[in-house]
Amino acid sequence: MIAVIAVVFPESVPDWVKHPLTAAGVVVIAGGLVIDHFRALRRNARAAQELAEWGVSALESGRNADALYGLEESTKIYRRLARINAARFEPGLAMSLMNLGAAYRRAGRDADALSVSEESVEIRRRLAADNPGFFEHLAMSAANLGVSYLDVGRDADALSISEESVTIYRKLAAGNPYFQTDLAWSLTNLGALYGTSARGSDALHTLEEAVDIWRRLAAEDPAPFEPDLATSLTNLGVVYRSVDRDADAMNVSEECVKIQRRLSATNGELFEPDLASSLANLALCYTKVDRDTDALRTLEESTEIYQRQYDSGHRSSSFLRDMEKAQRYLATVERNIKATKLWEEFDTAPRGREKGRDLT
Repeated sequence: MIAVIAVVFPESVPDWVKHPLTAAGVVVIAGGLVIDHFRALRRNARAAQELAEWGVSALESGRNADALYGLEESTKIYRRLARINAARFEPGLAMSLMNLGAAYRRAGRDADALSVSEESVEIRRRLAADNPGFFEHLAMSAANLGVSYLDVGRDADALSISEESVTIYRKLAAGNPYFQTDLAWSLTNLGALYGTSARGSDALHTLEEAVDIWRRLAAEDPAPFEPDLATSLTNLGVVYRSVDRDADAMNVSEECVKIQRRLSATNGELFEPDLASSLANLALCYTKVDRDTDALRTLEESTEIYQRQYDSGHRSSSFLRDMEKAQRYLATVERNIKATKLWEEFDTAPRGREKGRDLT
């Protein structure tokens, strides 16, 4: 303890410590402690970063339990480090919190996802106020927070924060093509929100812009960008349906399903839930153009996938909502087809008259 005091508060050291021989020993001890301290910081920082990277990798490959463990442990370490040196470690803490929010959403822990996502935005706002270089990270956290707001029914907050994210990314992309990917991603989220807010024209314009960007990126490098293209196509199909552009809705929905079949063949755990959702959307398109048999076949496949993914542990709120909607819609289509068959049987049956009364 004396060694630490000697380094930090030399004026408070007792006289006996100031003796040349004693003081030399104290400095040596203090130097060793300081070196050990910084070595420990470096070790902890490296551990936090490695845990965060492992957690993100697990999240991207659909290993939800591993993702949660890695990102929660990373966040704990970064919190401790940020209390010691905020300037150095708060950026890492904000990134870990953002990714942890995504893992919580995947696990259906919407309240936890919202809490850590709000904290991530709060930290990055503060950092961006002092250093414009952090606006890129603020936009990323804002987009993720928008998803969390939507999950808990705070649509107005989701719309506001998502518009902020798009505004930031537009400025960044105007000066650097690298940010086109982030702009397209934030446009996709914003377009979906406009759609749920009954702002059809804004949704259409925003999603068509997003799809144009994703098409260009996927044409150059399909592997990283086709999943995002598929998501944007799904949302665009929903908006086309809402404005009665049924043929356009069916075309983009069929394109989306084709992409997601290919993706699911390589990683079903990660991509099958999106395939199930896209199949349900395609079924809606088929019913709008009177292709009920195709709708029934598509919905049966969708609900089979949902059940398989549910059995394997998918429990996020959005997944459960989509699964329930697909099951309800399947029952509706089955009833409609049965009713149609009954009507056709009745309509083709021989007609007769009894005492001048039309039996039909």
